[in-house]
Amino acid sequence: MMHSTCPAAPTILIVDDSPVCRTVLRIALSRAGYHVQTCCDGLSALSTLAHLASKAAAPDLLILDWLLPHLSGLQLASLLRHQTRFPQLNHLPILMLSCRHGALDRLKARLAGASAFLPKPFTIADLLAIVRALLSSSSGPLLTSLSPPPALPPVPTAQSLPPPSFFP
Repeated sequence: MMHSTCPAAPTILIVDDSPVCRTVLRIALSRAGYHVQTCCDGLSALSTLAHLASKAAAPDLLILDWLLPHLSGLQLASLLRHQTRFPQLNHLPILMLSCRHGALDRLKARLAGASAFLPKPFTIADLLAIVRALLSSSSGPLLTSLSPPPALPPVPTAQSLPPPSFFP
């Protein structure tokens, strides 16, 4: 008798306050073969993650909307990266979703601890490509986005600025 030695499908926790987004993400990822759990706000996600981590069942990936009630996606990502109670959550890959997608927004997401960034609206193909990349990456954080961020203007230096004028 042969036994299957297929590894268990990765588990993804989706945190989004929009029921429509949660449903679309859940269906797309479930159809792609992932186990999916959902939360509707940052506080319930924090509670769920702590519960799962205490049972050594932390998800393999966190998909996190930026704009959440009670605890924003940025705040949650930062808390996960800096907490000490559940070390397995410090390196949990985080895919940040947001309708805010300027260069400064991407930088804020990266500084908060996001591994990747996907601007809304997005295609399911783009979502699945980033999810696969994050789940297969063992080299640490990978801030990715399918469209390059706009170039930032150069930061002026002291030499390039005119001398200050203190008198009108």
